[in-house]
Amino acid sequence: MPAAILVPAIIGAAGVGAQVTGSVLQSKGANKAAKTQADAATEALNWEKERYGNAQTRLQPFRDMGNASMNAIAGRLGLPSTSAAPASPAAGITLRQMQTQNRGQGAPGVLRTAMQSGVVIQAPDGSRKRVPRALAAKYIQRGGQLIEGV
Repeated sequence: MPAAILVPAIIGAAGVGAQVTGSVLQSKGANKAAKTQADAATEALNWEKERYGNAQTRLQPFRDMGNASMNAIAGRLGLPSTSAAPASPAAGITLRQMQTQNRGQGAPGVLRTAMQSGVVIQAPDGSRKRVPRALAAKYIQRGGQLIEGV
């Protein structure tokens, strides 16, 4: 075979071989990069979950204190205790469940019930306000008059 035909054929075959080898290496590199990216995303997600858990743990005493304070205030107002509520917002009840429970009661249901069972007091300036029974004596001591309720 003459060299004029053989040399271009060898160079062409070498070029095709280089392209195939390059494609294989590029494919392997892309797969390795995708795996590295997925591993980094998983590691970042795990770190965020750990941070969130640590924050929830650090904030739990303050949530407990707030719940205890709300129970004390509810007791003074003659309202039922909120101890049935979960200590943590993520501990069981969802926003959708809370909305479903309060549907038809107004917002929030416990306070609305307390206000409906309260009394109407007329202030010295003539304005009227419905207040819980437990607070009626304070308003009357300050000059209010009992209009409705006993």
